[in-house]
Amino acid sequence: MKIKTEIIQSIFIITCNGSSLDASHAQTFLKAMGQFIQKSGMDVVLDISDVNFVDSAGLGSVIRSLTEIGGSGTLLLCGATDRTLSL
Repeated sequence: MKIKTEIIQSIFIITCNGSSLDASHAQTFLKAMGQFIQKSGMDVVLDISDVNFVDSAGLGSVIRSLTEIGGSGTLLLCGATDRTLSL
């Protein structure tokens, strides 16, 4: 999985490019999110439109990121497939 990060108009956008956000990618995802979240109060857009599968570790990493954002910003999930949303 490749993770692309960018800031557009004070919004942190993280795009996951790969077929799955699972245990093998959860730590990489958390590292990318964590380094940014700790330094900002920006809102975050998580684009998972290229992700077809999320396991419990991947879902846990998204929830942990949301927890770390706390009240300093918002996490918006976009591009989720019906299968991903069913988790």
